[in-house]
Amino acid sequence: MISDQEKNISITEPHLFLVEGKDDEAFLSLAIKDFTGAKNVQIIEIGGKDNLKKKLPTYKPFAGLPLQTITVIFDADESAKKTFEEINRDITAAGLTAPTKLGAFSDNSEGIKMRVYLFPDNQNSGSLETLILQSEKFLPPAVDAEIGNFFTGVDELNLSGYKRKTHDKARFQALMSVKFGDGTAGVSGYLTKDKIFSVSLPESFHNLINFQIV
Repeated sequence: MISDQEKNISITEPHLFLVEGKDDEAFLSLAIKDFTGAKNVQIIEIGGKDNLKKKLPTYKPFAGLPLQTITVIFDADESAKKTFEEINRDITAAGLTAPTKLGAFSDNSEGIKMRVYLFPDNQNSGSLETLILQSEKFLPPAVDAEIGNFFTGVDELNLSGYKRKTHDKARFQALMSVKFGDGTAGVSGYLTKDKIFSVSLPESFHNLINFQIV
């Protein structure tokens, strides 16, 4: 069932990016501003992968007015292939045409072209944090090695109840702790504190934000 809040949603731009959370929204907003300066994209965080199936139908009434494309931008997590398949099932369930490959638009038989992009690079497992950590400027090798030693030591203790999150998310939080004294700030906190967009972005990401191809 569509809630009253979802019924009142406003789509104001032809290109819509759906992201998992606030960190993704902050990252994409800054990337688009720094690399394209585009004004015709709207970013909406949907509160996690599990909400995609419920959210997609709320955007269909905006097809062509003004909505032309929807790009789903999630973490690949353990498997890009598996995550892509799961997203496509939700797209199909919403009555939209799913894309046949990552990074490519579907046809627009329903008036909206669909596309899927998965962090870190649209092909490998990982997350937004993986993409950021791949930048040597962000994480010096010596610091990364010490953080790795810490996690290895904790893992070897094999203590009940001490299970960390996915590896790169844990590394990112550890780095935030030693660099800014705040391991809970997340990606949006990093962007606020550092104020420098220093992440090396893969070509696939530049293709992602070059959405004026439609």
